[in-house]
Amino acid sequence: MLAEKAAPVVEDIRKKLASSDGAVHADETYWTTNGDRSYFWVHGDEKFIHFQCDTTRAGQVSRDILGNDFKDTLVTDCYSGYFASVAGAKQKCLAHVSRKAGVGFIAVAVLAS
Repeated sequence: MLAEKAAPVVEDIRKKLASSDGAVHADETYWTTNGDRSYFWVHGDEKFIHFQCDTTRAGQVSRDILGNDFKDTLVTDCYSGYFASVAGAKQKCLAHVSRKAGVGFIAVAVLAS
């Protein structure tokens, strides 16, 4: 099966992201098939991207991908599942922050410069 053959490469990418020396961006989304909801998790940096399909949206999925000693910056949306993630620093996606603040993305970018 293809998934079994790809497993060593997927694990290598996971390890490289977990020891990244830069920001790792994470996000998740869902889809429904035959009435069952599944979640598609994405973690990536400028070199690598890791995709994982799971039956749960629990933040533990992200923690399992990056591990308990992730030392770099984790960039996420405002989903509470990421709150317990270990990271050297945490950053929220600027587009999500601007939406929550009720201001446009361009206005926030101008204010930040």
